[in-house]
Amino acid sequence: MRLIRKLNGGGLLEVGSADSGLVGYGLTESSWSLTVLDKSFDNYGQASGRQDLFGGARRVVGDARALPFESRSFDVTVALDLLEHVAPSDRSRVLNELARVTKRRLVVGCPTGPLSLSADRRLLKVYADNARPVPGWLPEHLEYGLPEEGDLRSALEPFGAVETVPNEHLAAHERIMRIHIRFGGAALLEGLVRVLATAMRASLTSRPLLGKVVARAVLLLRGFDRPPTYRTIVVLDKED
Repeated sequence: MRLIRKLNGGGLLEVGSADSGLVGYGLTESSWSLTVLDKSFDNYGQASGRQDLFGGARRVVGDARALPFESRSFDVTVALDLLEHVAPSDRSRVLNELARVTKRRLVVGCPTGPLSLSADRRLLKVYADNARPVPGWLPEHLEYGLPEEGDLRSALEPFGAVETVPNEHLAAHERIMRIHIRFGGAALLEGLVRVLATAMRASLTSRPLLGKVVARAVLLLRGFDRPPTYRTIVVLDKED
């Protein structure tokens, strides 16, 4: 959200939004015109079915390997937790498409590297030990493997300036997921997301102080993004 809000509005595309994505965080209530694209909005069969989650966003069914938009169509493009669900042979193609349709800034975030993949393997065992159904996204992580940070950088550097931002300390990620699996189920995380999204929407309009408090709380939950991290965010600022 910080990386998006710095640009002060425009056209924004989110690729791989699933059943809600960034809409719940108030972007359509600010200066952004939001388009969301996914091959399916059912979130592995767990979609809430609440159409209001999409607010004023335009929904498009499409393929990230061939985005149905003209080049430089959007000021900002965002793809979060998408690439780990793409076959390794298609990842560079998807990154090229994301960069192609972006005019100013591309934000790509996903779990990266062997340590994060090992954490996912441990989580699979936690699901089994607690007799919990395994969510559809986890087997895809293990089947496709996780992208490497260096591969993301090298794929995007031809398009402009690239910065990497560490996201979610690995142990903090595992701790939250273990609590989710053992005690809360989906309702726990869904409730947390709703609380944070409500506060974020308020911070976008009339209560910026609340936004600062929420940002600090989220940073605490993420383990202050200390290395090693589960996820890497790669930011591409396009050259004119």
